[in-house]
Amino acid sequence: MYITEGEVGVDDSRYSYDFTSLSYYAAVIIQTLSPLEEHIHKVLYVGHYAWSVDYCEYRCQFPREILKGDERLAVVFPFLESLPARKALSLSTLPVVPGVTGRQVEGGGVIASMTQEEVVSLLDWALGAVFNEGFHTAVLDKAVRPYSPAFKPADVAARLEADVAGFVDKDVETYVSNFAEVFYMVVKRVKEGVVPVQNPFYVYKIPPYLSHYLKLSDWVALRHETSRGSLVAVVAPPAQRASLKKMAEDLAEVGQTLLFPTHLVTYVESGKYLDFLQIYERGRG
Repeated sequence: MYITEGEVGVDDSRYSYDFTSLSYYAAVIIQTLSPLEEHIHKVLYVGHYAWSVDYCEYRCQFPREILKGDERLAVVFPFLESLPARKALSLSTLPVVPGVTGRQVEGGGVIASMTQEEVVSLLDWALGAVFNEGFHTAVLDKAVRPYSPAFKPADVAARLEADVAGFVDKDVETYVSNFAEVFYMVVKRVKEGVVPVQNPFYVYKIPPYLSHYLKLSDWVALRHETSRGSLVAVVAPPAQRASLKKMAEDLAEVGQTLLFPTHLVTYVESGKYLDFLQIYERGRG
């Protein structure tokens, strides 16, 4: 048996469904047996929250099965309540703020002490940085989330993401610094067609944000190579996203392939990488 964001399979039987998080499906399965215990509810809530920031657009709703009940629509970044606002944005990967994430910035005030004019100025500054980096400012819409003050999912999700990326015994700032270095490297090399990435987590993390890059006029693939094979994400330019489904179907003959709204991810065994390249180049053309 397997479960992905878009399909459940048992042996040769498969069932496809709307694209959503594994945390949501775990919540549904658990609730068929018993009510969610508080600590399990929080873990699943944080997991769905992190997924929704990366993959959902503006005003993405939490499914009722996973709601806490105290949600309010808010502009949310990790550590925004505990660190100076600009510092918090520089540490944000949920969402990534191109031009700000991983960059040195002046501290400024904590969000709770800022006037409305100062908050507007902060958002203008962030929007300007995103645009100057070459990204569509709509990427910041990802920060508008249903938010539970009780669970504070943004802060917990940031720590969890650092752990998943392999920075278990290091602080979040170290993770963000490493992520930002790779992210901006990929942005500079999108025209190369295939960009090598050393951390497999980044193959999943970067594509939803790369799709907002205004200079992305051609397809680009991010490749994490191992001795047994390659984990590859293929990102389509916005105007060609409809072609992702056809490429995913073709790549399914080469390896396990997952289709996302802005990209696809496939695992290609080492002996089949040339087959992947042929399908990739044909799809780009």
